[in-house]
Amino acid sequence: MMKSRSFTVIIHKEDDIYVAECPEVGTVDQGETIEQAIAGLREATRLYLEAFPVPETSVDDPDFEAKIQAAVLQQMQATDDNGEQSNRFL
Repeated sequence: MMKSRSFTVIIHKEDDIYVAECPEVGTVDQGETIEQAIAGLREATRLYLEAFPVPETSVDDPDFEAKIQAAVLQQMQATDDNGEQSNRFL
């Protein structure tokens, strides 16, 4: 029987790549597209949970699958009161 769980994914763009991270598990991956970053994170999370299961999972169950929900953060440049530029996410 395949178990499935949902986790949060935070995606942000760094230069020319997208970085996807799962804060509940601590896994991170990257890709040239959002889809590649999510696919890599899904695989990284699945492998991590096979080795280090969270409650409700078992290492003895090789058919574990993690479902990923993604939110994309949009980056914008902002200038503070001192005229310094910084990156902010919407």
